Amino acid sequence: MIGISISDNSIGFMKCFKKTNLTHIEDFVMLQKKNPDITPANLNNIINRKKIRKSLYPSKKCKIFIDSSEVIMDLVNCPKEVDKNLFMNWYNNSIYGDTFPANLSQYNIEINNQSLLSMNIEKQKQYELYNLFKGNNLSLTSISISIFSADHLARSSFDADTSKGYLVWSVGKNKDEILVWKDGSFQCLFEMNRKNKKLSASRVLGSRKLCDEIISDFRNKIPNDLKTFKIVDKIFMYRRTIDSSIDKLYTKKNKEHITILNPLIKIDNLKLKKNKVVDSSFLANMGCMFDL
Repeated sequence: MIGISISDNSIGFMKCFKKTNLTHIEDFVMLQKKNPDITPANLNNIINRKKIRKSLYPSKKCKIFIDSSEVIMDLVNCPKEVDKNLFMNWYNNSIYGDTFPANLSQYNIEINNQSLLSMNIEKQKQYELYNLFKGNNLSLTSISISIFSADHLARSSFDADTSKGYLVWSVGKNKDEILVWKDGSFQCLFEMNRKNKKLSASRVLGSRKLCDEIISDFRNKIPNDLKTFKIVDKIFMYRRTIDSSIDKLYTKKNKEHITILNPLIKIDNLKLKKNKVVDSSFLANMGCMFDL
C-alpha cells in the first residue's frame, strides 16, 4: 500500500506492506511541492524511487491524506429524540434548500451519541485526484483528512484518553492545525497562526471558547513552559510540512511534556534513530494506515 499526504508545500510518502500481521515499512520521505496541487511529476518522482521499483511486494493501491482546509466541515449536534439521518436531512435543507448541491459529496461521521461531523468535498476535486492516480497506473482507494488520521493513531497506539483530554498538534512553518478532545468528546479543531511571535486562531470548528483559552495560554507558555499547560492531559505533536518549525516548540524544556506522534516508534521490527523521530513524524498524517 502507498500512502501520500499533502500539506501546503509538502508531499509526504510511505510504502508499506503487511506480513504475518506485522506492518513493514519499505520506504518513506517528505518532498517539497512547488505547485499548489499534486501533479503527475510528483507521482512519478515517488513511484520511480529505487525501493519502490525493486519492491518484493509491489502495490498499485494508494491512499491520499489532505488538509482539513480542503473540505467544508461543520459540527452538527442532534437532539436525542430525533433520528440522526432525519435531522441531517433537515439540517441540509435549512442550509442548501430542497436540493443538495450537485457539486458536493457529503460524508457524516458520528462523534458521539448526539454529534456528527459533517464533511463536504467538491466532486471535481475527487474526480481530479482519482484520474490523476489512474493516469499513473495507480488505484486511489480513499481520500482522508490528515489530522483525523493522526488522531486515530494517537488513540489506537499512543493511549490518548478522550476523558482526560488531549490535543493533536500538527506543526507547519508558521501555521499549525490543532485538534482537541476533552471530557470524552470532540471539542474543537482550529488553525493556529504563529507569525512574528504572535498567535491567532482561524477556521475554528467546535468550541470557540476553548480555542481562545488554548491560544491565550500558549501565548505565555510557548516555547519553554508547556509543563504548566493544564487545559488537557497530553500534547501529541508531529511535523506537518517539510519546512516545519517544530524544533522551536519541541525544545529541551518542553520535551518531557510533549509526545512526538510517530507511528514508527511503535513498530517492533524497525529500529529508528533518535535524531530521526521528529523528522519522520510527518507519517502521523497517514496514521490510519498503521494497525499497530
